[in-house]
Amino acid sequence: MSSNVEWGVNGHPLVAYPGVSSEQQLQLVHQMGLTSYRVDVYDTSANSMSQLSTLISQGKALGVSILPVLNLDPNSFPNEAAAYQAANTMASTYAKAFPGMTWELTNELDIPSMISGTSGQNASDYNTATYALSRGLIKGMYDGIHQADPTSLGIVDNAGWFHFGFQEKLAADGVKWDITGEHWYSDYGSMTNVGGSGTDALAHLAALGHPIQVTEFNENNGSARDGVQAEANYLTTTMQQVDAIASKYNITAGYIYELLDDPRLPNYGLADTSGNLKAAGTAVENFLASNPSAPGFPTGAGSQTPTPAPTPAPTPSPSSGPTGTGPDTLVLHLSEDAWSGDAQFAVSVDGKQIATGQSVTASHAAGQTQDFTYQGTFGTGSHSVAVTFLNDAYGGSASTDRNLYVNGLTLDGQNSAATASLQTTGAVGNFSVTSAAPTPAPAPTPAPAPAPTPTGTGPDTLVLH
Repeated sequence: MSSNVEWGVNGHPLVAYPGVSSEQQLQLVHQMGLTSYRVDVYDTSANSMSQLSTLISQGKALGVSILPVLNLDPNSFPNEAAAYQAANTMASTYAKAFPGMTWELTNELDIPSMISGTSGQNASDYNTATYALSRGLIKGMYDGIHQADPTSLGIVDNAGWFHFGFQEKLAADGVKWDITGEHWYSDYGSMTNVGGSGTDALAHLAALGHPIQVTEFNENNGSARDGVQAEANYLTTTMQQVDAIASKYNITAGYIYELLDDPRLPNYGLADTSGNLKAAGTAVENFLASNPSAPGFPTGAGSQTPTPAPTPAPTPSPSSGPTGTGPDTLVLHLSEDAWSGDAQFAVSVDGKQIATGQSVTASHAAGQTQDFTYQGTFGTGSHSVAVTFLNDAYGGSASTDRNLYVNGLTLDGQNSAATASLQTTGAVGNFSVTSAAPTPAPAPTPAPAPAPTPTGTGPDTLVLH
């Protein structure tokens, strides 16, 4: 009988495991009956991109999906805007290169964001400045993967214990993600009764409205805690417990930590540093022989579920006729992600609103653009143009998310190639564009005076002007 969840394992093929090749690692994953491999990446260097590409190809041949974790340190950025930009660049680079993937958007940012000595359960348990940097990274990565590939999915996790407060705080701030991640180790007690307190961490996470994936779990300190057999027993018992409650909490996947013993965190491996299965690995292999990993959940490239043909994009409405009157002309080039209605917006020039409540129908995913034209007396020189998204809606996944995109604008023929992705109600795209002085119309050529009628006769002629 199949499990109710997809089972995978964590590993560090890009940064560790020097004695075991990535192909051997994936063979070991496949041998145990695991069907996904969660791996960490730290930059967009050519070497990292190439290694991930190889890993995805090798995994696909074995039916093993890859779940990459995009890692950036929040404390390396001076402010939230800088964190957002760096994360957006990293995530969009990867999502463009590897479409159709699920990405974990950083790892355990609740930990650097927490105030020392707090439980992580409450919004007030997080340091305002560091939390803002973490929020910037997550928002930047989410926007980046979806801008580059609307089919991608993003996971936001926490380190376990009472730290569901981190995701609850993010949700209250309007931060989006597609799958909620949870990490769990034996010292925390039960996920449904944290530390014996009666608090159900999974109930808190399920209330956020996303599927849950337990992207790390194991005995605390692995086999070093109570021995190799105790670790093996903990893993299979946890797998049985998660499988039993999967439908109640919408748990779709679980990832054991980790594949091989790693000198940085020794004794967690299902196999030793040479790739030989330990008691924990053998126990997992035996469990999955009787309870095969469930297929078809969205855990990255290599899934055996075929990608359905996309729904044909609707034909966009014709570009709007001019709104307003005056010698100056502003043209906005817009598109949308439609869900449960079309995106609506307001536009202002130099702080004065010139239109509101108009709807966009051009599909961003299909590469369509719809033009909106406004006439007025704006004057020459530099002008600020603001486009505000009015009606965000989100149903819990990338395909049920309404967004607005500004693809450029022109003012009196002067083009601004700047763009904006607006994904929350009230989000504003600000642009600066300079209007050239209009070329005056040439003065009309005066009509010639009628030719004079001659007076008198004779060979000589006098003409007066």
